[in-house]
Amino acid sequence: VMDDPTFKFDGMADTLKVELDETGDPVIATVDFTSRQAGYGDRSDMMLAQVLTPHRCVLKISGGQVRSAVMDGTWDMLSQKEIGK
Repeated sequence: VMDDPTFKFDGMADTLKVELDETGDPVIATVDFTSRQAGYGDRSDMMLAQVLTPHRCVLKISGGQVRSAVMDGTWDMLSQKEIGK
């Protein structure tokens, strides 16, 4: 999550919280953090709302690899695009 463009752009490291569910396969990691502006990805060329924005990332990990990473149920962190688009 810390390498994701959304977090790198304006994520607040002191808000990062991680929960792991290792009871099955895949392992589920739930990561919460707050960013300083709304939106996803690298937004350096955009007009942004200056509002603290909470994010929840759900990662599915199997065989030592991240198989799925979704932020807020709408953003595919692996392909860096909105789900369904």
